[in-house]
Amino acid sequence: TVCKTSSPIPTLCLTCGTFLCCNSECCRREEAGQTIGEVTQHAQTCGFGTCVFLQLSNSLVHIVADGFISCWGSLYLNGHGEEEYN
Repeated sequence: TVCKTSSPIPTLCLTCGTFLCCNSECCRREEAGQTIGEVTQHAQTCGFGTCVFLQLSNSLVHIVADGFISCWGSLYLNGHGEEEYN
């Protein structure tokens, strides 16, 4: 992470393996009048604007493409075939 602290929502870049802060105020920055989080910043440098991330606290996968974020969903399903977030 940019801030070198423990993130409440630790996130792993599946492209390069870097740990990042997700949804944290600590690593946000202003760019062209917009506030950009660490995950979006990282996607711009690591994947030329497109990267895939795994939130380690709830197993959600996020895809970032040109500043837009889409939730793929959880990697795990419970015994009923429903997404498992814990």
